[in-house]
Amino acid sequence: MSDVAVPANTNTPSAHWWVQVRGQSYGPYQMEQLHRFVEEGRIRASTPVSDKPEAGWVEARRVPGLLAPITGPTDVAALASTTVANVFVSAEILTGAWP
Repeated sequence: MSDVAVPANTNTPSAHWWVQVRGQSYGPYQMEQLHRFVEEGRIRASTPVSDKPEAGWVEARRVPGLLAPITGPTDVAALASTTVANVFVSAEILTGAWP
């Protein structure tokens, strides 16, 4: 796996990508599919990906925007309907022995 070059066409929506899992290549996938795989936990920062497998592989963390949070109308709507709470938990643990 090469960590020198970042794939050239990361911003091309029609670009095809491959993912390598345990030495086996899977693909081609479009970038939208890779984003879904990231959200599902199927692609991690160290997962090898490539837009040209014959030219080499890079870790997913080196592909600009791949691991960044996806924001769009559906995500904004989901965040708006999410209940947020700030919680602080304090506990005193006693052993039963007196000082």
